[in-house]
Amino acid sequence: MKNFESFDEFLNEATKRTPDQVNKDSEKRIKEQITRYSELMKSNPERANFYKAQLDLAHARMTVLALKRKVDALRSK
Repeated sequence: MKNFESFDEFLNEATKRTPDQVNKDSEKRIKEQITRYSELMKSNPERANFYKAQLDLAHARMTVLALKRKVDALRSK
């Protein structure tokens, strides 16, 4: 963690992300979750039902993200 000398230095260090960057980061994180849960399902078959539920949740999040992108595109028109 970085130590800041002043609050102004902290504010100057912070950068705002655009909605596109936030969406890309979210999509990347969800894809990583899907990959991780798929691997865990293969390596731990006794907990496959739990990982399947986690995969379903990750896919639902991806669907919501795609729909949010469509809404944003329609709003910008």
